[in-house]
Amino acid sequence: MFSEREDLLEQVARKSRVAWWGRAIARVAAVFSVVVLAVFLFGPPSGAIGWVVTDILPVALVVGVIFRMYGLAARGLATLYDKYRRHY
Repeated sequence: MFSEREDLLEQVARKSRVAWWGRAIARVAAVFSVVVLAVFLFGPPSGAIGWVVTDILPVALVVGVIFRMYGLAARGLATLYDKYRRHY
């Protein structure tokens, strides 16, 4: 049985940014794998690899860059807001 301290440490570790990014990357990899597998199973054999390379990879890259820029902008704005906010 866990002690209260071990339980608290486990909760903090589960909510950490590193754990969040690890789970997010795992989800994206799983979805991408399912999409590629579906293309190979149900699509034409000759066009499947070309479709993945020419359509899925660039779209995933652009969407990833857009979300990263929104994340950086939100983090920067939150930092600026917190920096100039008065702490009473």
